[in-house]
Amino acid sequence: MNNLQTIIVIAAVLSVPVSIWGIFYFLARIITDQRIKRDLGNMPSQEDLHAWYEQNNFIIQYKQHSPTEKNLRS
Repeated sequence: MNNLQTIIVIAAVLSVPVSIWGIFYFLARIITDQRIKRDLGNMPSQEDLHAWYEQNNFIIQYKQHSPTEKNLRS
């Protein structure tokens, strides 16, 4: 029985720093999330990202304007 009491005391003593660390960890996550949203804004939606990737791929593949046409116009 003495071992059981020692185990319970050790577990109780260890749970306090773990709980304090958990509180600080989640507070830091909340603060970091708020700062990111304040400084950078919300993430774009999936539809916006898809449209941007399509437009970028058109430019890379010269579907929107080709470099030879651009040189001929100049």
